[in-house]
Amino acid sequence: MKKSLLIISMIFLSLNLHAQDKSEILPMIEKIIEYSVNKDFAVVLDYTYPKVFEFASKEQMIELMTSMLDNEDFSIAFLPTNYDIQVSDVKNIDGGKYAMVEYNTLGRLKFKDEESLNTEESLNVLKVAFSNANVSYNEKTKTFDIMSRTQDLAISDESTAGTWRFLNANKEDGQMLRLLLNEQILNAFNL
Repeated sequence: MKKSLLIISMIFLSLNLHAQDKSEILPMIEKIIEYSVNKDFAVVLDYTYPKVFEFASKEQMIELMTSMLDNEDFSIAFLPTNYDIQVSDVKNIDGGKYAMVEYNTLGRLKFKDEESLNTEESLNVLKVAFSNANVSYNEKTKTFDIMSRTQDLAISDESTAGTWRFLNANKEDGQMLRLLLNEQILNAFNL
């Protein structure tokens, strides 16, 4: 009887710890989204998995993100939307904790040369470029709206000192993921 109570207690403790992990992840993702909408990329990068910075410094990443979102051809702004944030169960793998986080993002792309813009041609090109997204043209704002489902891997391991940090984990990022994570982690999340 005592052994059964001990096992039941351990199961409830384990479930509670996983729920606690998930409740820590959700507000962090909400902050990341908020900072992305506000273009505060320095803070977004504070939540980024630190091994990424072995390939590029924070300053280089901020410069890259800024130039990708606002250059001579177009600008992209992230807009508030129904994020529908989903956090998977936490998996303990090789001494670390991992969870997949999925949420909606809405980007609004505006071409700077509106006079020579062929909206139908541009829409077709964007649909190919963002094949996993819903791309539409907004006649009123003369912009292209790109609604996509983003995947981030929440990671708490020795390189994060046990705090949750995040790594973009869309399948298109497979090469970078393979440089940062081992096969066991990749397989656990079908990456």
